[in-house]
Amino acid sequence: MAKLVCAKPGCPTEQEVPPVHCGPGKPGADPAKLYCPMPGHTESIEMLKHCGEPMKYVEESTGKNPCCD
Repeated sequence: MAKLVCAKPGCPTEQEVPPVHCGPGKPGADPAKLYCPMPGHTESIEMLKHCGEPMKYVEESTGKNPCCD
């Protein structure tokens, strides 16, 4: 699971990754955009901003190793 967090130190703002066409957006070639998660799709949106700066895309770790569960 991923989330967006404010890039400004000290700001605790977090939010869900918005959908981009087929599902939650994923980072891609341009760090200022989120892209459709489906291979071959090119739809994108501008990265959401908070405190005047683009938010950071962060993958949340579940602490589990998916290969061994």
